[in-house]
Amino acid sequence: MTAFRPSPGGRLIVPAAIVPVRRNATHRSELTSQWILGEILIVESTEGSWVRARGPDGYAGWTPLAPFRHVAFDAEDWDRTATSVSRGTDVSSRDGAGAGRLERLPWGARVRRAGHGISDVVLPDGRVVTPLSPERIVLGPDSSTSLSLAYRLPQTIVATAREWLGVPYLWGGRTELGADCSGFVQAVYATVCLSLPRDSRDQAAAGEEPPRSGDRPREPGDLLFFAPEGDGITHVAISLGGSRIIHAASSNGCVREDDLDDSDPLADLLRASVVRHTRPAAPPAQSV
Repeated sequence: MTAFRPSPGGRLIVPAAIVPVRRNATHRSELTSQWILGEILIVESTEGSWVRARGPDGYAGWTPLAPFRHVAFDAEDWDRTATSVSRGTDVSSRDGAGAGRLERLPWGARVRRAGHGISDVVLPDGRVVTPLSPERIVLGPDSSTSLSLAYRLPQTIVATAREWLGVPYLWGGRTELGADCSGFVQAVYATVCLSLPRDSRDQAAAGEEPPRSGDRPREPGDLLFFAPEGDGITHVAISLGGSRIIHAASSNGCVREDDLDDSDPLADLLRASVVRHTRPAAPPAQSV
């Protein structure tokens, strides 16, 4: 059997629900991010049983090569036809030995519709599955550059963010199974067709400061950036308007709403460390 060894510049389809992205080519290395089912990666290099690749958001890292053997589609074909995105739902497999098995399509998973008017979707490994909550499979931003501006209203951003309340904090995470501050923000804005970078410091550079008017009131959907350690931006939160925010913070252990005007230690720290306030203005997400 010929060894599976993708070439630099080649494209890979993420075949598993969540694939870890590590700083170095070892399982002991730090988890820095995650790639999600159906995303397309650009290969940079390989090392033993590991591949270094770059995701749709430009973030690069190392991940085990083995899962990518189980893909049934050409990357170009998948990029053109997999135009639906999960907002998190369990699915039931109907194929072969997997009949009746329940699995999870995490938030942000990219899939292909099985047919017109049918709720079933196709996964990168070729299996057809049935979402238990079909309404959670939505039209993805890559296929809808003319999406109604109403879908980008601040109310939609806030409502989407609140769906994540209670999601566990996970360094490097970017799904509803666990997320860090910037992974949470990136996932929320992706559903309203705004593609943000992976890290908070890069997200800060992607937005625009609101017009200066008085003390520049914080509107729902604005982003606030913090430098609590005093040496650069390391945290981001979504404004709920005024002094209230929603964010994934390790000190909370989960996604939670907080008020910067409270008198508790966390609010004191955050209030004193706000360094930037933006309104994201990134273009619609683009395929790799």
